[in-house]
Amino acid sequence: MFKRYMRMCMRLWRMTKTLYHKFKRTRGTPYSVAMGVAVGLFVGIAVPIGLQVPGSILMAFAFRCNKLIAFFGTFVSNAYTVPIIYPLLCLLGARILGVDVTLSSMNKDIMALIKTPSWSGLLEFGDELLWSFLVGGVIVGVISGVIGYYLTYWLVVRHRAKVQIKMDKARARLGVASVGGSVLPVL
Repeated sequence: MFKRYMRMCMRLWRMTKTLYHKFKRTRGTPYSVAMGVAVGLFVGIAVPIGLQVPGSILMAFAFRCNKLIAFFGTFVSNAYTVPIIYPLLCLLGARILGVDVTLSSMNKDIMALIKTPSWSGLLEFGDELLWSFLVGGVIVGVISGVIGYYLTYWLVVRHRAKVQIKMDKARARLGVASVGGSVLPVL
C-alpha cells in the first residue's frame, strides 16, 4: 500500500515538473500567461465544479488571456482538494454574512438530506450554504487570483530574461550579434 502511494506521489511530482517546464515555455505576453493563471485560480475556487471549465474559458476570452492556462488553473479544485476547500469557503462566507454555519451543522444537514432526499430540503439547505459558499469563494478566489497573477507575471518575466541572457552569451561565443531580430556577424 505504501509503495503504491509513493509511486503515485512520484508520478504526480513528475507530472507537476513537466507541466511547470511547459508552463515556463508558454508563448504569449506575460500579461496573457499571468492573467490565464489568475482566471483559472479564481474560477477554480469561486465556481462550483461543473461550471468551472465553461466559466474559465468565457472569462479567458473576456480578459484576452491564455485559455489553456486558465483551463488548467481550474484544477486547483479537484477530488482531493474539494473536501478541504469547499467547507472552508462556506465557513468564511458564513462568518462574513453572519450566518450560523459550523462544520458539524453542515455535516448534520448533509446527512439528513442524504437520508431523506427531497427538493424542499435541498432548497432550504442550499440557500444559506450557497450564499456562504459564493461569498467565501469570491473573496478567496480574488485574493488567490491576484497573488497568482503577480507571482506568475514575475516568474515569466524573470524566466524570459534569463533565457535572453543565455542566448546573448551563446551568440557572443559564436561571434554573432543580434540586432532587432536579425543576426549579424561580429566584426
